[in-house]
Amino acid sequence: MLKVQVEGEMRKVEPFVRELARRPHVEVASEEVRVIREMEPDMVRVRFRLQHQPQRRVKVVSLFDGNGREIRIPLMDVISVRMDDGRHIVTGRSFDIFA
Repeated sequence: MLKVQVEGEMRKVEPFVRELARRPHVEVASEEVRVIREMEPDMVRVRFRLQHQPQRRVKVVSLFDGNGREIRIPLMDVISVRMDDGRHIVTGRSFDIFA
């Protein structure tokens, strides 16, 4: 378990913490937000604990061609988003161990 503290402008800290929590190999265990009043009003301090699990960094995405054959693609740092119309957008980094 790691303990992380981030300080800065709320408009910059909030998206950073959200992006970090979206990673498949990072699990945010708890979060505590404190506003720093001694500084400027929009400054925040965020403290949270996280589990770093690098083995969860690689996911296998399966696609099926027109003949029903499965194509398996290992990707790192996968982010999958389901759109309102039911479609899925999957993004990640591909790697070739033979390159």
